[in-house]
Amino acid sequence: MSPRPPSVRGAEEGQALVLLIGLVVLVLMVLALGWDTSNWFLGHRALANLADGAAVAAAGEVDVAAWYASGGREVQVVERRARATVGSYLAGSAGDSGVAGVRLRSVAVTAGRGGPEVTVVVAAPARVGLLRLLGVVPPLMEGRAAATARLLEP
Repeated sequence: MSPRPPSVRGAEEGQALVLLIGLVVLVLMVLALGWDTSNWFLGHRALANLADGAAVAAAGEVDVAAWYASGGREVQVVERRARATVGSYLAGSAGDSGVAGVRLRSVAVTAGRGGPEVTVVVAAPARVGLLRLLGVVPPLMEGRAAATARLLEP
């Protein structure tokens, strides 16, 4: 009588478990990457909205004395007051944006085609999960917006 060959079933025990664990890890990584991507997208949108509101508020800082002196034909924005308005706007609104660590990068008042243009740039680090676990530095998100102060004919 010859000895029985080893069972094929016994040699493959545990392989399904290894595959299942690998599949679960892969699914969790894809979900975490999707979470990081959506956080980046929503944070970028929130920063753009903050910059837009700040630029519109700053474009309202019109030099009234210069406007009256020109007979209502010329609009100028006072850069010092525009910067202060942007700072106040961000201090009051950044906490409600859902983005932590918002910083003002720049405020610029330049001459535009339709009148003075105020450009605001804000930045914040992206909120990440999987990237932090992998030791990757969170990317910096940036929001940029411009608003023009122009004279409309009555």
